[in-house]
Amino acid sequence: MTALQEEFAVIYVRVSSKEQTKNLSIPTQIRQCTGYCEQQRWSVARIFQDLGESAKTTNRPELQSMLRFCRKHRRKINFVVVYAINRLARQTHDHHAIRAMLSSCEIKLRSVSEMIDDSPRGQYMESTFAAMAQLDNDLRAERTTIGMKAALRMGRWTFPPPTGYTNGQKPGPSLHPDPERGPLIRLAFEMASDGTPQMDIVGRLSALGLNVTPTTLNKILRNEIYVGKIVVPKWAINCQGDFEAIVSPTLFAAVRHRLFSGGSVSHLLDREEFPLRRFVRCEQCGDPITGSFSTGRSRKYPYYRCRRRGCGGVSIRAENLDLSFINLLRRVRLDEQLTKLFAEILRDAHSERQRGITEIRSRLHSRLDKLQKHEDRLVDAHLSGTFDERTMKRQLERVASERIEAQIDLDLIDSRDETNPSDRQIELACRVASVPHQLWEEGNLEARQKLQKLVFPNGVTFKGTKFGTAETSIVFNLLRDSRSKKERVVPLRGFEPRLPG
Repeated sequence: MTALQEEFAVIYVRVSSKEQTKNLSIPTQIRQCTGYCEQQRWSVARIFQDLGESAKTTNRPELQSMLRFCRKHRRKINFVVVYAINRLARQTHDHHAIRAMLSSCEIKLRSVSEMIDDSPRGQYMESTFAAMAQLDNDLRAERTTIGMKAALRMGRWTFPPPTGYTNGQKPGPSLHPDPERGPLIRLAFEMASDGTPQMDIVGRLSALGLNVTPTTLNKILRNEIYVGKIVVPKWAINCQGDFEAIVSPTLFAAVRHRLFSGGSVSHLLDREEFPLRRFVRCEQCGDPITGSFSTGRSRKYPYYRCRRRGCGGVSIRAENLDLSFINLLRRVRLDEQLTKLFAEILRDAHSERQRGITEIRSRLHSRLDKLQKHEDRLVDAHLSGTFDERTMKRQLERVASERIEAQIDLDLIDSRDETNPSDRQIELACRVASVPHQLWEEGNLEARQKLQKLVFPNGVTFKGTKFGTAETSIVFNLLRDSRSKKERVVPLRGFEPRLPG
């Protein structure tokens, strides 16, 4: 009788904040996962731990290391084990992308706390857990946003303190002028109002101990927070803050007049001529490149340059760098077969999300019904003399609090658009994947900047006449990886996009 072939697993564990690394979460996850592997008689090849990393993104050091390890040892590793699906990813599309890569390596995913396997039921449950993880994450984010908006409208600053301020504590003002940097910010406004060139202002601030770039200086001089106002355009918030202003309205108005009338401190951060400014980094020194005009015999020519003095790693006509970037986009695009697979993944991911929403809505309705019945029983018990009015009031307050929380979650779910993505939306997503170079050429400045960030989340590097190795988004990475290994793409099976090796 031949012995059973030994099977190997890798374990992935994660906590989302540095504070959680101090409690027992990571040891508990590792203990549960190793115990699970022992029960299944799998040998643990390696344990990967992401400490204080959010699952909102796949750009986690240990997750990427695990995926590389699985690709390298694809013929030896049989399983990836996690404590729960939400430890791996909290975005449905990220979960599918990771599963597609694992499937291409013939590696199976297993969860200690959730019943998933390769059966149709197990695949359905896995898809539901992934959708629920994203929904839970979205609801948390939405609650946080609602709270932030409410605080902002009351005049309380909810973001990190801007340069020149420090955080305040309740019940006092939300910000306090920094005793060291606050006066330097005021000095910058005074110099700008007098027409001092921006590089001179930057130099003066640096000599006094405040290092800012020309770009940062322009943001400061345009920021109404320094006059005591809170302005958040994306949330249509414009109100007076609960904190002390650093500059007077008169001084701020004088600087704004110079900025928008072409004064010496005027400096446009975004121009149609320089869509790659701050997105491309100099490979030689690592700094983002800037854009400026050089005067020729008869006209001015836009150039990209490294902003660090003395580096010289980048100095190229804007049109030439733009053309090189278009060719880079052309090289990373997906072919027709992978684009079709991408479209199917988008449709399936949306369907799974909707199933998760339906299930959670049903649970919330059930919860509200149970709370209502519990409240009725409390009233009946009080009327029958089982307990006094004080006890009843305390119990009713607890029930009411739980009911409000459940109703808020239900309202948030009901307010979401649950319609299926239109063919036009799917087509646009597929065009981004298949012809990003055409969209970039056709788009305006805003469209170009969004697209290049979507394709290359971490930007790209450039030196001399060519781009460095560029890291594309995970969708491009995983699908292109399967193509580079000449693996055959097969149709979707159930909810799991498979790219078998």
